Amino acid sequence: MKSTSSYVPQVRLLPSVIVCATVLLGLKLVGLSVDMEALLDPVPSAYAEAAEDMENGEAGAESATMSDPAAGDPSEVAAKPDGQTAEGQAAPVVDPALSLADFDTPSAAEQNLLRSLGERRKELDAREREIQLQGRLLEASERRIQSRIEELKEIEARVEQLFGVQEEEQEQQLTSLVTMYESMKPKDAARILGQLDMDVLLQVVRRMSERKMAPILAAMDPIAAQDLTVQLVTGSALPEDDMLSTAMGGVRVAR
Repeated sequence: MKSTSSYVPQVRLLPSVIVCATVLLGLKLVGLSVDMEALLDPVPSAYAEAAEDMENGEAGAESATMSDPAAGDPSEVAAKPDGQTAEGQAAPVVDPALSLADFDTPSAAEQNLLRSLGERRKELDAREREIQLQGRLLEASERRIQSRIEELKEIEARVEQLFGVQEEEQEQQLTSLVTMYESMKPKDAARILGQLDMDVLLQVVRRMSERKMAPILAAMDPIAAQDLTVQLVTGSALPEDDMLSTAMGGVRVAR
């Protein structure tokens, strides 16, 4: 009987140990399976973390709204005077009837106006370029005209100088002829002067002294002397009256 009572507790302890070992082994296997799933598919865990963060954010916003009721109440924000927000800044006034397309796309009238303004701008630019071109052409023409005027002035000065020299030379020649005729005998001088052209004869006679011209005129052919007298009377440069009277007396004597 003593041996039987000592054997029974040993038989009951072994099953308990076996059961405990089995339970521990099962738990260990369950933990290993969970870890393997997390390693093989990490996306669900990331989604879970994101969802947890979103939940935390919504909870923070709700708590902030609860702490500041004025900020979260739209009616109180709309009740601010002069269209100001809670921070005191002016809120932009937007017409609800307008849409984004109204700001982006101009109307047909606006397009026509813009097109008309563009064409008018082109016309004005072309007109401005034309005026500038005409101004440059006028300036070039003025420069050419001024240069031509300067050239004409130089030519005029040279011509006047030449005329002056020619007149001076002609005057010297006439003076020499007058001196020569005055030194000749009256009959010889009258014969030569009577054959000269009237214009040349007038120039010579007008430069001769009255005392020298009277006997020459008396010795000239009566018709030639008469024509010369008429030219001297009607001419611009008239001789002295004494010279004419002496000459007319000589003509009467010659007749």
